[in-house]
Amino acid sequence: MVRYTTKLLNSLVTANNGLQIGNVIGATIDKETWRVKYLTLNLSSEAANALNIEIYRYPGRVQYSTACLPVSLIASYEDGILKLDRNLGQLGCKNGIIEC
Repeated sequence: MVRYTTKLLNSLVTANNGLQIGNVIGATIDKETWRVKYLTLNLSSEAANALNIEIYRYPGRVQYSTACLPVSLIASYEDGILKLDRNLGQLGCKNGIIEC
């Protein structure tokens, strides 16, 4: 078993075609099994728009949009990049990224 601990924080998340989805900013742990269930992402504007997830905008501040990614969608991790097993069009709320 590989232990990544804090190495995952700020990791880039990409779709299987290389499109940037966002960066890891946290995780949700299942209280019963103590396993990571979701990674919390700060989505790119393109991904947020494609997934129809609200983008929060503040005058003079950085805009952001967060979502939860089921860890079951991760295909690989290498050199600080998490690559998903599907493309952005396949990451809709029914089978992928959800607003959190």
